[in-house]
Amino acid sequence: MYHLKFTYDSQFHFTTPIVGHYFTVKAIPQSTDRQMIRNLSVSVDDYEFLNSGKDGFGNLTKYGSNSKEHTSFGFHIKGECELYEEQFEAERNPSTFLGIYLPQTQVTMVSNNMEHFFKQCPFYPTESNYQNAFHIMQYIYQAITYCQNATNISTTASEAFELKQGVCQDYAHLMISCLRYFKIPARYVVGMMAGEGYSHAWVEVYDKGYWFGFDPTNNQEVDHQYIKISHGRDYSDCMVIKGLFRGNALQSQDIKVCVEIEGQE
Repeated sequence: MYHLKFTYDSQFHFTTPIVGHYFTVKAIPQSTDRQMIRNLSVSVDDYEFLNSGKDGFGNLTKYGSNSKEHTSFGFHIKGECELYEEQFEAERNPSTFLGIYLPQTQVTMVSNNMEHFFKQCPFYPTESNYQNAFHIMQYIYQAITYCQNATNISTTASEAFELKQGVCQDYAHLMISCLRYFKIPARYVVGMMAGEGYSHAWVEVYDKGYWFGFDPTNNQEVDHQYIKISHGRDYSDCMVIKGLFRGNALQSQDIKVCVEIEGQE
C-alpha cells in the first residue's frame, strides 16, 4: 500500500465585479476499490449557498451560488490517499452502465482519416480487452506529440488527430475513440499524478467485470502515482469547475495541484 498526500487549489480572478454566480466543483477524489481517501478537506470561497452531491456517474460534487458582487472565487482541496496493490475498480452494475461507455460522443467521433488509422491498429479479437487496450495505448502514444497550447478544452479527438499534437485530454479522447471503434467500453478519467502542476487525464477500460487504467500520454498503466477524481464519457462529464455569472468581467485562473508519495507499506 502506498501513502500519498495531495492538494488541489484553484483561484479565479475577475477584472470587474460579477453577480449571479452559479458553480459546480468536481475536483474531489473519493474512496474506490483502488484508493482510500482520508482526512479530506474541501473549502470553497465566496458563496451564499453550498451543497454536496453526486452526479449521474457517481462523481462527488460541490455546487452553489453567490448573488452578491465579488471579484474572486476559489476552491481548495487537500487530503491523504492510500493506494491498494490492486489497480482496478469493480463494475457492480454492468447491465446499467456499460452501454454508456460504448457509443462515440461528439468529442470522440471517428473521422475518415481516424478510421483509416484505426484499421491499422494492432487489435487482436482473440485477446482480452485489457491486452488490446495495452496495444492501443502504445499505438496512440505514437500518433501525436505532446504540445501545450496546440489544443484547448473544446478540441475533439479528430481535430487533435489532424494536428498530430495535444495534451493529456487529447491523448485520452483519441484512445477512447479507438477503443470504442473496436467495441471496447472505455471511459474518460480526471485525476492527479505524483508531482506538481495541473490535473491529469487518462482512460479506464472495462474487462471481465473490472475497470483498468491506462495513461496514453505517458504510455503506461495507471499505478501508485495516480489519484482518481472522476470519470465519464469524455471531458465534458468531468469538468473540474463549470458555472455561469452575470457581468462584463474577463476571468483568469490560477491552478496548483501537488501529489507527494510519502511511503509504502
